[in-house]
Amino acid sequence: MRTLDIEGNDAAQKLKILAELAFNGQISADAVRAEGIREITVGDMQAARELGYVIKHIATAEILNGSVSLRAAPVLLPAMHQLATVSHENNAVLVRGDAVGEMLFSGKGAGSLPSASAVLSDVVEIACNPGGFRASPNGRVNTAIRDCESKHYLRFVVSDLSAIGAITTVLERNGVGVVRAAAVWAKSETGQHHVRLLTHSGPRRAVEESLRFIAGMGVEKGKNIVLPVAQ
Repeated sequence: MRTLDIEGNDAAQKLKILAELAFNGQISADAVRAEGIREITVGDMQAARELGYVIKHIATAEILNGSVSLRAAPVLLPAMHQLATVSHENNAVLVRGDAVGEMLFSGKGAGSLPSASAVLSDVVEIACNPGGFRASPNGRVNTAIRDCESKHYLRFVVSDLSAIGAITTVLERNGVGVVRAAAVWAKSETGQHHVRLLTHSGPRRAVEESLRFIAGMGVEKGKNIVLPVAQ
């Protein structure tokens, strides 16, 4: 169960269920893009706070050109965002509607009593509606992968901090503007040097194209991190 949380699969499964109820049809499990938190460090969390954000694992469903885009991944949320203060065993659902704006529903999502209440509620629902919820006429929900356009937080593990110049050059060359860049020295001889950047808003594909170029330069000494910044 712990691996499901860390890898983001638990949130992805919950998002699939909620989306099927919300959009009245079946959704294939592989339609939800799941990314976990395994590679996020304390340093990333501190860097986010310094930039005015917090890192949260967020599952989102959005209608895009008649199809539903589904993703469960860590993102940077502005510190004043409604979801930024949700912590510990609490879960929250934020619904954004054209007429009503944003509505937040929150409550405990773990523990003996909340879990027992949820399971009993599902049992009663199944008993009262043995046929399940009524699906859409074609029985399935059209899904699509969205090229997320947003600001991005990037973190690289490098052997030499002079790599910050080459990394920012590649990003700029691919149309990814850099707002802030910082070179962070290792705190010990066995530690790692980091390059951290915050970009201007742009398409994810441009960031990923830049990462392919950077990977070929041989300046990285560990796995990089790419986190979108929520709007």
